[in-house]
Amino acid sequence: FDLGPDLELCAGESAVLNPNYGTGVYEWQDGSSNMSFTVNQAGTYSLSIAEGSCVGNDEVVVNYTLIPVFDLGEDLLVCYSDEVNLEVITGLDGVNVTWNTGQSGTVISPNSSGNYQATANLNNCIYSDGLELEIIPPIQVDLGPDQVVCDGQRVLLDPELQGFDYPLSYSWSEQNFETTLEVSSSGTYELEVESQCDVLRDDVLILFEQCGC
Repeated sequence: FDLGPDLELCAGESAVLNPNYGTGVYEWQDGSSNMSFTVNQAGTYSLSIAEGSCVGNDEVVVNYTLIPVFDLGEDLLVCYSDEVNLEVITGLDGVNVTWNTGQSGTVISPNSSGNYQATANLNNCIYSDGLELEIIPPIQVDLGPDQVVCDGQRVLLDPELQGFDYPLSYSWSEQNFETTLEVSSSGTYELEVESQCDVLRDDVLILFEQCGC
């Protein structure tokens, strides 16, 4: 009979040793006499089968490998200027780490938003973890060129940041906090826009003049 080759198992796994022999007097290394033996820890497992005056023996070595568990942490919301390092720390030697980006190694430094998954492999014992990375982009505040317009008209000043998907606060020099400002008198108008990552300012000169006769 044959118990098969030595086994390499991952922590938490079990295996059933079965000689597939049939009748006979079975004796495992612990003295038990079942026709099969379930293993869940490392060691050398032996079996003798007696049938009449004939006795056969075999043994198998079972080794266990720890699963390379790690934690990439919570999802991240960061500024475009922040340096981001995602690192796999297992505390084990010989671990091979691959990422869903196609990169390999324990550390990557992503620079774009997305889902990042790492897989750690130690002797075919595999563990994966992932997170969502969201990077807040920069803003650009531009009130446009200075303008000369006719008296009686109104000018709408709009920094055109409607496509920015993150919170913004607006502060105009006229103590107005709306996203746009409508003006009807000459002057220099200033705007400060603050995001989680930036504080930017711009100003524009608007001159109202009498037009025509």
